[in-house]
Amino acid sequence: LASEYLHLNPVRTKAMGLGKREAAAERRGYAEPSDQEVAGRFEKLRKFQWSSYPAYAGYETKPKWLRTETILGRAGGHDRYREGVQAHLTGGANPKAFESLRGRVALGSARFIDQAKRLVHGVTKEHAERRFVEQFEKFERIVDVVEQETGEPWADIRACRGGRLRNLVFYLARQRSGLTLQEIGNRTNFDYKLVGKAAGNFSVLIRKDKALRALTDRCLIALAHLLQFPGEKARIS
Repeated sequence: LASEYLHLNPVRTKAMGLGKREAAAERRGYAEPSDQEVAGRFEKLRKFQWSSYPAYAGYETKPKWLRTETILGRAGGHDRYREGVQAHLTGGANPKAFESLRGRVALGSARFIDQAKRLVHGVTKEHAERRFVEQFEKFERIVDVVEQETGEPWADIRACRGGRLRNLVFYLARQRSGLTLQEIGNRTNFDYKLVGKAAGNFSVLIRKDKALRALTDRCLIALAHLLQFPGEKARIS
């Protein structure tokens, strides 16, 4: 969408690590932004005062004069639009991983997860979005989930050069394993640059392909960890 290009202008700078050369290196998997760099991009994007992005992304109520219906209709709503824009800022990682703990998910070590559970232990029913904490998964677990959801063995998936299912594994590994591109490459015998490019391209592809997005969502749900609070029945909401 042309609107995404315009909304990204405040952060598409060399200072943000997104100059033309730097952005090209990230797209091709040659460079990977740090968590701090990504968080800084998110912050600047949300707080740039001359942008309508906060209204399109659902952070703020839109002013009366702003017409967002057409663009949001094409994008699939506030959440999809926000994810689409944020995907350009994370170097292929899951945009949700960089949201505040006050939001839906938190990623980190087992110790951090335990701390996060204690922080959200007293969450009320009015804050149901805080019930989920995503833990890092072993690469083998991610492969198992993809095999179960597709009915295809990993050997066949891996052998299909440029295949969507192979790229799905790379994408999920980038989001849920905590592994670097090099580490994913080592486990799959692929060059880390190819892994990064494949994961980045896949994140764009699932915005257009509903069936592939549905498959990806099923895999993410299968990998999710549900927090159960005292007195509550385990459920996914």
